[in-house]
Amino acid sequence: MVSDVNIGLAFLAGLVSFISPCVLPLVPAYVGYMGGRATNEAGKEGRNQFGTFLHGVSFVLGFTLFFVGFGLMTAAASSFLTGIGIDIPIVLTRLGGLAIILFGLYVMKLLDPVFRWLNRFINTWENDTVTPLVFSGLVSLVMLSYFFWAFGAQPISAVLAVVMYLLVLALFRKPLNTATSVTDFWKKAVNSLQFALATDTRKFNNMGGAREGVGGYAGSLGMGVVFAAGWTPCIGPVFGAVLIAASDAAANGDSLVGPGAMLTAYSLGLGIPFLLTALAFNQSVGLMNRIKRNMRTVELVSGVLLIFIGILVLSGGLTDLSARFGSDGELGELSIRIEGCTASAAEGRIALGDYPGCVSGGIDKLEDRFIIAANKGAVGDVAKFIFEDIDNLDEIPVGLEVGQRAPDFEIDTLDGETLQLSDLRGQAVLVNFWATWCGPCRTEMPEFQTVYEREREKGFTIVAVDFRESPEQVRPFVEEFGMTFNIGLDESGEINRQYRVSSYPTNYLIDGNGIIVMKRSGAINGQVLAEELNKFENTATEDTVAKFEFDDVDNLEDIPVGLEVGNRAPDFGVPSLDGDVLQLSDMQGQAVLVNFWATWCGPCQAEMPELEAVYELQQEKGFTVLAVNFGESPEQIGPFVDEFELTFNVGLDQNGEINKQYRVTGWPTSFLIDGNGIIARVHQGELEGQMLSEWLDEFEPSAKADGIAFAAQ
Repeated sequence: MVSDVNIGLAFLAGLVSFISPCVLPLVPAYVGYMGGRATNEAGKEGRNQFGTFLHGVSFVLGFTLFFVGFGLMTAAASSFLTGIGIDIPIVLTRLGGLAIILFGLYVMKLLDPVFRWLNRFINTWENDTVTPLVFSGLVSLVMLSYFFWAFGAQPISAVLAVVMYLLVLALFRKPLNTATSVTDFWKKAVNSLQFALATDTRKFNNMGGAREGVGGYAGSLGMGVVFAAGWTPCIGPVFGAVLIAASDAAANGDSLVGPGAMLTAYSLGLGIPFLLTALAFNQSVGLMNRIKRNMRTVELVSGVLLIFIGILVLSGGLTDLSARFGSDGELGELSIRIEGCTASAAEGRIALGDYPGCVSGGIDKLEDRFIIAANKGAVGDVAKFIFEDIDNLDEIPVGLEVGQRAPDFEIDTLDGETLQLSDLRGQAVLVNFWATWCGPCRTEMPEFQTVYEREREKGFTIVAVDFRESPEQVRPFVEEFGMTFNIGLDESGEINRQYRVSSYPTNYLIDGNGIIVMKRSGAINGQVLAEELNKFENTATEDTVAKFEFDDVDNLEDIPVGLEVGNRAPDFGVPSLDGDVLQLSDMQGQAVLVNFWATWCGPCQAEMPELEAVYELQQEKGFTVLAVNFGESPEQIGPFVDEFELTFNVGLDQNGEINKQYRVTGWPTSFLIDGNGIIARVHQGELEGQMLSEWLDEFEPSAKADGIAFAAQ
């Protein structure tokens, strides 16, 4: 699906994501910022008619710069920065949060009394040499401590703090060069800072107007960068697909022009509503001039809002807040559905009339549904995974690439125990780096749990390493998804840095020798994981595959033909996409899923990859799929089949006769028919791979021996 994303689709996805719940935390901050700008502009003579709108343009360019820049950061650069302890988004939020707070104070005009107090305080130093030096030392210590914390409080942070401190001094190079004493420096430095912030617009009106086009718009651009760094956007299907494309291109050394253009289009699409908001503020300045008696209230409200948002950014609270909106529960799912359904409608995959139903509960992702791995393997004793015998294992270098020994680590678990990776030697281990606010992590976790439950007896386990969250944050997530594998708490981020994790989720599959056999950035589905684990299986022949078994039914002809569970399924013949005629009765002796569907049906799109996955895993046991399309031509169906790489039988019911015969009133509708031709299950709506696998499990020889009977769904 990644290859199908184009610039227009990326732009549209960005545009609709503005109305999704995950953007909500950014909107009040932006409104407060632009409100402050508009308020400031309203009090100026000769103001730029579109000044606030141009600030909006700068703001949008700022978060576009952040999204595109970090979306295109090469894997090498990302790994290097993470490896030396620099987390760029955290650095920007810690530095930028203070900037937002200062701007909030500026909007409220609360910096004026601060500067007046400073000037009075400095004037008391005329005959004092000790106080200026002590004051300078304290200010330097505070600044160095703040910069050390902002850069992550790592060993490298001390060097970066000094560099940042020197850069700040460079901004005051004129006072440094012209000052005759420490006291004189502080007088000139405070005046320079006061001028730069333009807190007294009456005094600096003439000079400030000249500076607004440069410093002011650059400040709005920087504010956009800071907001983007402190805000966790919803990783919807389109944005996620583009990020995966960028990551793959960086890793393979391919051109980043295409992914870069799509990231830019997405960000600019998201920016249009922000620009319209700025334009609305711009046009409301006349109204503000007519209600100047309330201007002070507007300034105070805007300033308080900005200070509140600045504190959230500074503390990481804005990231947590947007993560709660953008990833958790129904709101997060709604955000993803809005983007996915809009993209599907734009591509013609669903009709516009189906859009409301799609958003309310239809397609939850544009990407192919993550597939739940189906049960597989022979019945009887569980065959353990087999790993290669390696001589001189210690000579294999430790590293993070496939073929290298995985770095060992020790981690505290959610259960209060300590887990050592090397203690799991002899098992296949999936080391999963994740966080509760990560949308793709939410998607893959249920699939990991399913694969873990099915494969752990063979020698498979999972260590899910959470990134910098507390047990109180992690535990509700684990309980919600019923996760029973190992949950590690990397509250310091040390293991994430050790593995140079730059995006979430990131997965390493490690064999029984401790050697990395798979490394993936981004979500992986259960089908992919199951296929990787299959490589550790004993090679099976067709004779070793346990075939499905069906009840011996006496007087089969006496069972009535009908559409209920327990009836014999009505027979039919249907032309196939390949030009053959498929007869249902010819498939007797197999478990047959008759699936009624259409290309425009959103839930059909969602279930098709899952049906294909189960078919691939279970066909040797005696399972097949007959997908009966409703009323469409081969030209309409062919591209759909190619896109989803469907290999099972596809029938063409162009006149709708078979759909009428089976009284289909909604799509998809599925009938599972056993080897005797008797209906075992009837299901209307999207059919998940997990459910289908559980149905087929009841045809296993062991299940038949246990006397498990069918029940209507």
